[in-house]
Amino acid sequence: MFIDAHDGSLIFRYSDLQSARHRLTYDLDGGVDLGHGLVLVENVPVPGATISHDAKTAHSGAAKAYSFFSKLGRDSYDNGGAKIESNVRVDNDSYGQWHVGAQMLVYRPQVPDALDIIGHEFTHGVIQHSAGLQYLGEAGALNEFFADYFGAEIEGAFQTHNWTIGEGLHLPEGPLRNMANPHDGGFDPKDGPWPWNRGQPDHYTEKVTPADNICKFSSHAEKASGCIHLNSGIFNKAAYLAAAGGIHHGVSVKGIGRKKLTRILYATLEERLDPSSDMNTAVQAIVASCKDLIGRYRISAADCAEVKNAFAAVGLPVP
Repeated sequence: MFIDAHDGSLIFRYSDLQSARHRLTYDLDGGVDLGHGLVLVENVPVPGATISHDAKTAHSGAAKAYSFFSKLGRDSYDNGGAKIESNVRVDNDSYGQWHVGAQMLVYRPQVPDALDIIGHEFTHGVIQHSAGLQYLGEAGALNEFFADYFGAEIEGAFQTHNWTIGEGLHLPEGPLRNMANPHDGGFDPKDGPWPWNRGQPDHYTEKVTPADNICKFSSHAEKASGCIHLNSGIFNKAAYLAAAGGIHHGVSVKGIGRKKLTRILYATLEERLDPSSDMNTAVQAIVASCKDLIGRYRISAADCAEVKNAFAAVGLPVP
C-alpha cells in the first residue's frame, strides 16, 4: 500500500502475495454442471460474483492442502503445479469427491467446513498421480486409508489434531470414521449399515466382503468396489497405533509420533506402491520405506520396529 504522508489517504495498492498455486473455485448453487459458476481465481474474486461461505472455505482449504504437501516437497496434487479446481454446493449423493477424469474437487453444501474432508479428497489426487492405487478391493481400501490419514494430518496442521474424519459435518450420529477406534458406531458384519452399525473392522481377520450385510446393504458403489470405506479401518487403526501407541489384540506398540509416520507413508506412496498393491504388500512397503529413512527426520531402527508392531497388532505381521 502507498499512503500519502500528508493526509494518510491511500494512493495505490496491489497484491504482492506470490504463490505457485493456481486455485479456481466454482459455486454451482445446487447445480450439477461442474466447472461452471467461477467465483474465485487464486486470491482474486471474480468481478460481480457472490462469494458464499462454502466457496470461501473450500478455496481456503485447497490452499491449506497444497501447503501441507508443499512442505513434503510436492507441488500440487500432481507434483507438477496443476491447477486446483473446487466445486461447491453441488447437488450429488456424496459428501465430497475427487473426480478422476475431470481432476476436480466436488463438495455438497456445508461440507467445506470439514477441512479433513477437503484434505481427504485432495489426497485422492495425490494418490492418482503417485501410487495410482485402484479404487477396488484391498488397493481401494489402501487408497481410502491414505486419504483418511493425510486428510486428518492436513486438518491437524491448521486446526486441532484428532483421529476422526468428518466431525466438522456435525452429523447427529457422529463423525464418518474414527481412526483411533474404527469400531466406533458399532461394527457387526452380519448386520446392515444402519446408524447403530456404521463402524469399520480394526483387524485383518475382520475384513468384510460384499457378501457381508454391513457391505451388502450399503450403497451399490460401496459393494461393487469391495467395501473399501469399511476395510480401510484396518490400516487406519494401524496408523493410529504406529503414531500414538497402545495395546491391540495383545500386541503392545510404542508410538513414534505423527511427523515421522507422515514422512514414512508419503515416501511409500511416492516410491513403493503400484495400482494393484494389496495390504500385505503395502505393509512390507511401509516398513521398507521406514528403513530407507533411518537417519533422516529423526527416524531410527527402533521406530521401524514399532511400525512393524503396529501392523502385527492388526493381523498383518511382516515376515
